[in-house]
Amino acid sequence: MTKPKQHWDQDAEASVLGGILWRADVLGKLADLEVEDFYHPKHQSVFSAMRNLEGASTPIDQVTLRAELVRQGRWESLGGDVGGQAFLLEIALKCPSPDNVLHYAGIMVTHRVTRQLVSTLVESLGEISNGEDCSGEDAVQLVAAKLGQIRSRAKDSTITVGEMVRERCRDYDRIATERETGVRSLTGLPTGVARLDAVMGGYQRGIVTTLCGRPAMGKTSGGMAAADACSAAGFGVHVFSLEDPRAMYADRIVGRMGDIPVSTLRRAEFPRDEFERMRSAVGRADKRTNWKVDDRSGLTAPEIVRSWRRIGEKNDTQLVVVDLLQRIRKADPRMKTYDHVTEVMHLLSDAAKADKIAVLLLAQLNREVERRDDKRPIMSDLQDAGTVEQDSKCIVGYYRGAYYYGQPKQGIDYEDGEPVPSQEQFESTVQLVILKDSNGATGRVFGKWNGPTTVLS
Repeated sequence: MTKPKQHWDQDAEASVLGGILWRADVLGKLADLEVEDFYHPKHQSVFSAMRNLEGASTPIDQVTLRAELVRQGRWESLGGDVGGQAFLLEIALKCPSPDNVLHYAGIMVTHRVTRQLVSTLVESLGEISNGEDCSGEDAVQLVAAKLGQIRSRAKDSTITVGEMVRERCRDYDRIATERETGVRSLTGLPTGVARLDAVMGGYQRGIVTTLCGRPAMGKTSGGMAAADACSAAGFGVHVFSLEDPRAMYADRIVGRMGDIPVSTLRRAEFPRDEFERMRSAVGRADKRTNWKVDDRSGLTAPEIVRSWRRIGEKNDTQLVVVDLLQRIRKADPRMKTYDHVTEVMHLLSDAAKADKIAVLLLAQLNREVERRDDKRPIMSDLQDAGTVEQDSKCIVGYYRGAYYYGQPKQGIDYEDGEPVPSQEQFESTVQLVILKDSNGATGRVFGKWNGPTTVLS
């Protein structure tokens, strides 16, 4: 059997390090070179020490390099005072010319990309072979996603702050022009709640926005309001209904589009006028081919991302709604809940940024809410609040006072000096508490709630 080829070049790695020892200024030309680009452990240790010295503005030579390697506890692995000094001298003599260091580095990066490619394919083959739910198109998407993470770093993705601002100003110009023509425009995607749009500018692309609340507070309706508004505006939507089965989600859609009580739909007892409205709602829903719904239970976060990416380009997906955080399955059952939530938040945040889409993540609040007189959500009510708070750029809490109290409470449902809401107003109000908005103000917005149809607007 042929021995697998080792994808690295010892001479190229040594020549890069030797070139830096001969002329430390060449390190400044290697801004994109990283420790992982080296294959040999000793070379990795030396380059890491060189980067540390560079960061501390310390001259790089055999004396300072030895001191830094000693400080890092890596000097002995190079052979100590005898072997280590000989190793540094050897790599210094290996470099034919410091002027060619960029060429040597290019050889290294090519080998590093090849190593990552081989490793990724082997790893993916193992996952596909061992995974019960990873086959066919899912397997293709799994491999494609992993391969897409391999970067040669040959292309500089940085832009000047001026270019960045001018790019953003084009959005401002577009919005101003549309408003002058009477078109309501947003910097983000429509939330389905006019007052929330006015305050937040819509749900922003590239980030995760968390909608949180206790059961029956309306967060699922909030996700549906956004999906309805976005799909109506021509944006592709992908909903993962991990909690509600297909029939229940369909009832909510028909109830919303047809203004029909959900209880009527579940009984399938329709007066003539409601039957006509149901037919009209079905016709409207049938035209929303850009509104995709996946009601599979037990999906992991990677499966969710792979699923939306599989049809995302064809569907022009701009909004992803995940209902519910606590229903996302652990990839490893042994994983602690906090670690699982951290992994989910990091993966969804990275994917939202990479795909330039808005992700709405619905999340349950813990029972501490029920023990307080003021049951409006606060940040610490989020289960595993630390990681959710850190990775969500925007968090909106849902609260319906009428669910808890017979009458509106001063200081909670209305403030001092405000008129007392009528019973009808009280029962048809949802407070949307903006707990966090990295690019805006916090506060509360009042949405309209229709109990029978479970519609938020």
